[in-house]
Amino acid sequence: MDYPDQVAQRRMLELLHQRLKETYDAGELRLLLTVDQVAALADEVGVSSEAEAVQLFLRLGQERYLSATGLDKPIHSGFQHLPFSIARVDRLTGRGLMEIGRLPNPGERMLQSLDAIEAAIDVRDDLSSDQKRAASQALEELKHFLRGLPPGVAVEVGSSFIRGLFS
Repeated sequence: MDYPDQVAQRRMLELLHQRLKETYDAGELRLLLTVDQVAALADEVGVSSEAEAVQLFLRLGQERYLSATGLDKPIHSGFQHLPFSIARVDRLTGRGLMEIGRLPNPGERMLQSLDAIEAAIDVRDDLSSDQKRAASQALEELKHFLRGLPPGVAVEVGSSFIRGLFS
């Protein structure tokens, strides 16, 4: 099930990723975006207003989905207040790349590692079926436990568990 805000967030990040690629291909190191250019992305991103597109962009910067400068420089001119004039986007961060599927989710990788351990145990000839069943049950319980934790915590706890097996 997709959530509208998550869909808009991913779409914004995908658009920025594509524009960054075009910028890099042109030999530039930074993508320059005015507040008006960000606002104009509203329809493409799927938000209801230009103001919402700008706020989404600001949040993505504040939550470190992208690395950008200029977002903390509001402009006050007469009756007009803009949250920024020009943003210089350097790159999407690892978090941003994970959100759009350009980097693997570390939590999913952890669960895949546990699946691989389970498969390796299953093919062992030197373990009894009771030992295999106990190991499989323990790994299923660990996966269930890890799925209930916040992603960063799950990866840290799961990694500690795996390191502990080999130390």
